[in-house]
Amino acid sequence: MFTLAQLNTPPPEALKSQAVQMVVDYFSGISPVSLTPSNPLYPLCQYVIGYQMHLYLQAMDSALDSTAQLTLAVDDLDPKPGAGFCPVPAGQG
Repeated sequence: MFTLAQLNTPPPEALKSQAVQMVVDYFSGISPVSLTPSNPLYPLCQYVIGYQMHLYLQAMDSALDSTAQLTLAVDDLDPKPGAGFCPVPAGQG
């Protein structure tokens, strides 16, 4: 079973790293642009989307004027790794 948590502050560093890695790993499935791994631009696009996720997670810092939030799914049996996440668009939290 999974527990959903709504975060208004940055998650722990391990979960941040996992979220960024998930975005990079699943780029083909979440990108509106149809790029295959054989495309020469694929690694660049993976880097860019990973960096965008990194910036989004940084924007969750309470010292910044941001409405960035994150819905995090955590496995109840092993809460250390994140099972999934969803950035919450501004004004939707």
